[in-house]
Amino acid sequence: MSSSPLLKLTRDSMKEVLSAELIINKDEYKDEIFNENIGLVVSIWLDNELRGSSGEIISDKSLFDGIVFHAKKAAFQDPMFSPLTTREFLHAQVELSLVTSIKKLNISSKSELATQLNFAQDGIFSVADGESYAMMPNQYNEVKTTLEFVELFEKHNKLNLDQVYSFTIDSAKDKAIIVEP
Repeated sequence: MSSSPLLKLTRDSMKEVLSAELIINKDEYKDEIFNENIGLVVSIWLDNELRGSSGEIISDKSLFDGIVFHAKKAAFQDPMFSPLTTREFLHAQVELSLVTSIKKLNISSKSELATQLNFAQDGIFSVADGESYAMMPNQYNEVKTTLEFVELFEKHNKLNLDQVYSFTIDSAKDKAIIVEP
């Protein structure tokens, strides 16, 4: 992933809210990729701990609109966290993950799902009761097997075996604006 313009747009989207002024110039983002519908997740990390996250694995938004929307949502509307402060913004790392492939799986059990996942590479996406649920590949660090990964997903999300997908991502993370020694 050519990360520089993508991460700049991600961080500038948050900066717009903190500074209460429009700073994004859409003319800087003329590359055709910004018009493509690409699933993405924006994650904010503070002291190596998740501080906010938002995204969608299957998107109906252009990449440009998706980054702006999910960057602001991750920073200021993640229900698990209070809105990001300016101090936190300056010390945080911003990560942008783009969905690079998605595949519908035809399975009948959790163990069969586990056999179709590549350890530490595939995330899980499921649609159940009109809601969508996802777990990113970076959460493999909490488990030792793909079956444990599936069980962790099910512990926190609804798993519908009739509508389950595996997906891969390409991620880039920037550096904090202020790094304390």
